[in-house]
Amino acid sequence: MIIDTHVHIGPWEYPPFYKIASSLEETIKLYKKWGISGAVITRSDSLSNEKLLKTIKRQQDRKFKIWFFPWVNSNRDLSFLQKEKKFITGIKIHPSFSKKPITDKSFKKILKFASSERIPILVHSGRWIEVAGYQYILKCASLWPTVNFIVAHAGGANTTLKMELIKEIKKKKFNNIYLEISGMFEYWILERGLKLIPKSKFFFGSDFPTIDPRIIIAVIKYSNINTKIKRDILANNFLKFIKRYNGNHYKFKK
Repeated sequence: MIIDTHVHIGPWEYPPFYKIASSLEETIKLYKKWGISGAVITRSDSLSNEKLLKTIKRQQDRKFKIWFFPWVNSNRDLSFLQKEKKFITGIKIHPSFSKKPITDKSFKKILKFASSERIPILVHSGRWIEVAGYQYILKCASLWPTVNFIVAHAGGANTTLKMELIKEIKKKKFNNIYLEISGMFEYWILERGLKLIPKSKFFFGSDFPTIDPRIIIAVIKYSNINTKIKRDILANNFLKFIKRYNGNHYKFKK
């Protein structure tokens, strides 16, 4: 089994992405072709959480597992989270688009909601490090020990950032930090990281459609690690992790 923990649905307006788009129906079709059984789904920069949730509810493929992580930009999105919380497994925060670090007061109510509802937060890291540096996520993890944070891109595209983050997790023994490894194109970082921090902290993710998931799958597949660990990174680690929470894909089977 393979679970992608970072998938965007909808068209992108951000210029460097050249209007790339992915519908839920097309994504599921491709993913089943590629042997991917489920995904953490969030929106693109131009699609609303409301529209994405409606699309998820309408989708007919009941065998494909979906975990809905609405992308929020500030406390103003709290009303949507409160209204639709029975359908929400986690939250996505993208500091680069909100132009504020996750430690900003504008996210305080979101963090409080995540803590009270016991749901994880997937946080972008890397691009625009002045607001999306992994240091902000680590600070937030210290301030909110009851919230689990999944660091998208494992710290950023830069190899130094990824290794620095892994070493910081080891040094400070963070129990509530996990790594989504989209953008980890270097097999050797994965191999070294697995020797430094618990293997259960690594989740396969792609950031589809901006990154083809088969690229990250190949990094895992051809790394010098044993088969069990590969399977755990591809699906089992996340499945064990998400079982702690009330939200899951079965909500969309009704």
